[in-house]
Amino acid sequence: MRRISELSQPRAAAPNSNKKRSSEFGRRRIRSLGNFTYFDDIRNSSSAKVEMRQGSAVQRVNDSFRMAHLLSMIATVDLASLLAVQHFNDRSGVVVADLPERLRDCDLYLTVELVNRIGTPKIGVSKLLERLPSNPTLANPRPIGIVGAGNSVTSKALAIIGGVNNLVQCSPSATSPDLDDRSTHPYFTRPTPTNLGSARAAVEYYKFLGVTHVASLHVGDVYGQEFEKVFIEQAEKAGIDVFSVSFDLHDEQHAEDAFRQLKNSGRRYIFGMFYEDNLGRISDLAAPAGIMGKNYFWMLGEASDDINLKPSDGDVKSRLKDVNGMGRVVLHIPASERFNAALDSFRQDKELQEYYISKTEINTTRLVKANFTNVLATDFALFNYDAAMAICLAASEADQEFFSASDLYESILRTKFNGVTGQVEFDNTTGTRYLSNVRYKIFNSFSYPDPEDGAGIIFRSTESAIIDLTPAGGQVEIVAPFRYADNTTSQPIFLPLQLENENLIPPWALGIGLGFSGIMIIMSIAWAIWTYVNRGQRVVRASQPCFLLMLCIGTFLVASSIVPTSFQEPMNDLTLNIGCMMFPWLACLGFVTAFSALFTKNRRINKIYRSARACQRVTIKPRHVIKPFIVFFALNVTILTTWTVIAPRKWKRVATAGVDEYGRSTETYGTCGSDNDTLAKLFGSLLAIANAFPVFFSAYESFRGRNLPTEFNESRYLFASMTSLLETLLIGLPIIFIAVKPTAIFLVRAGVLCLACLAILFPLFIPKWLRRSRPDPETRRLPMISKISSTAEEKQLTSVSHAPKDE
Repeated sequence: MRRISELSQPRAAAPNSNKKRSSEFGRRRIRSLGNFTYFDDIRNSSSAKVEMRQGSAVQRVNDSFRMAHLLSMIATVDLASLLAVQHFNDRSGVVVADLPERLRDCDLYLTVELVNRIGTPKIGVSKLLERLPSNPTLANPRPIGIVGAGNSVTSKALAIIGGVNNLVQCSPSATSPDLDDRSTHPYFTRPTPTNLGSARAAVEYYKFLGVTHVASLHVGDVYGQEFEKVFIEQAEKAGIDVFSVSFDLHDEQHAEDAFRQLKNSGRRYIFGMFYEDNLGRISDLAAPAGIMGKNYFWMLGEASDDINLKPSDGDVKSRLKDVNGMGRVVLHIPASERFNAALDSFRQDKELQEYYISKTEINTTRLVKANFTNVLATDFALFNYDAAMAICLAASEADQEFFSASDLYESILRTKFNGVTGQVEFDNTTGTRYLSNVRYKIFNSFSYPDPEDGAGIIFRSTESAIIDLTPAGGQVEIVAPFRYADNTTSQPIFLPLQLENENLIPPWALGIGLGFSGIMIIMSIAWAIWTYVNRGQRVVRASQPCFLLMLCIGTFLVASSIVPTSFQEPMNDLTLNIGCMMFPWLACLGFVTAFSALFTKNRRINKIYRSARACQRVTIKPRHVIKPFIVFFALNVTILTTWTVIAPRKWKRVATAGVDEYGRSTETYGTCGSDNDTLAKLFGSLLAIANAFPVFFSAYESFRGRNLPTEFNESRYLFASMTSLLETLLIGLPIIFIAVKPTAIFLVRAGVLCLACLAILFPLFIPKWLRRSRPDPETRRLPMISKISSTAEEKQLTSVSHAPKDE
């Protein structure tokens, strides 16, 4: 890049009047700011001296300044290209603030040609080839670059031709990832991200909504296929299942089949990847199929800010409710005060307006009527401005004065500027704008009759969410609640209602289990009351009431533990979680209470009998034999408390192997489990070990005293009780672990616990109840327990021998 003053110096073969012409040009340039006709006049001048180089489209005019030509091939917003070139030529910082400083020493100026009616790739390529002269002149220049096209299909065709003809291309809205391939599109670049950005934004929003299954509907051309590919890739990374459907609106049967597949998929959330002008026809097919409107959520990828449609059947009223509540993924472009100022300036510049009308191929009647408001009110126009400005700045900062297409492309890759869409910076490998420099938004669109066309529908959109893709996981910021097709903020379900067998315990099984529990609870309370009422009778005093009451308390707790095992849906999670942890508390504490009573009772009998055989007098108070109970009880409480605090049992549903077509389990069962299975197993093992000791010692003491001729044959009954209890546990516990169905587990558990309670209560209480009215037995020859002192004051046990005591 050379300074104007340097370039205006006379060359060796040029006359000294070149400096005068340079000064004259400088004065004329200042007087003609914003006047494109000045540069057009230069091109049409037959007296201008032109210098060109092989391989470059740059032209030096009158040894004073350089000129280049830009081709804008955009269908609707070519005015943005014109404004960018105007600001570049005027060195105006009205939009790009640092433009005057960056162009202070630049001697390059541009002319622009607006080519609008390109329609299809074939037309676009044809019009481009017409503007590539084999022998370029000042009046018929070869363009240095193309701004366009507006879609990926046409852009691909132009990029291939541009690659062959050394022509740089910068598209404002072509988003196909395939255009990143430098081998087939060597000079293609764009200030917009690929549709990878839209796909990621849509997936992040679905994740935020908790959606796991969506359907995608994509147009069957290259654009739709590539968009669908990246969308599925992003969805798979997020764990979202996609049912993909392709359609061809030109084939009626194919289109109907596509919407029939969507209907049969059962998916309620549909992501559309098609062109905006397809929406009318799509709504014509989707609404009658029952997959648009209430209970469905459509979201469109890469939609512009303004969409309109016209139902083919003309039924606008019924179609309004069908297309309500649609979501649209749109690039988030903050409002630019600088660009708005440039628009205001354009609206006041009648000369520039007339120039634009004379250059463009589109019908400007509505634009003039609206004072050029609507055409630049979209994000598409803003990206178009930045695309044109990127080429302008790259051309001014190219390393070579007569730069080639390769030089210009490399310069674009180095170009950075703060445009109307934010910080514009290109990936050196692909030529695509960095994704980290943009954000996306979700528009919430509702439809209204078009006031200018009664047969049409327009959309009014509000911003609902902003999606920042900069973080690795993405962030979703809710701006306003989303209103769906039913005009509520209640999110529709994304799949049909699940037909799932939850394996709930049926009422009859609950009745049996809870009935057993109730019987044991009542029996425990009844025997406790009977013990207290008859505490003065010899048959009760012989067994000591305190131990009998401990047995009743233990069986009461064990029987009560059946109740929380009956908890299931529709109880709330808090109740279910409490029930999960309540069961081991009740069962373990009841178990240790009952077995400690049996152990201490057996131990008491054996100790008294051994003392009697040894002709020793021994006094055993209840507090002496209650110590083991306190130790075992405290140990259980400590383990259970630690378990509850560190790794509590919680209610959860476990899926079986069967799944439906959406991958959902067709059968589940509710169970209790901890978030940390290792710790849960550890605490369970510790409880099993802690409670094994009283079982072992109680069995041992019971076995030792099984044949003792104690009063009322209590040792025999204790042994029978222990034997029945152990048999019940040995048979029942493995069945509980083997059973899978909740109903079977509940009934077996209830049966085992109730039988355990019966094994404790019946052998000990039934014989006492039967002997309650019998007279005291006669004294026997064999040494036996002679008396039991159970006064409230002493509460002690005495053992004496029948042998005479020495005085």
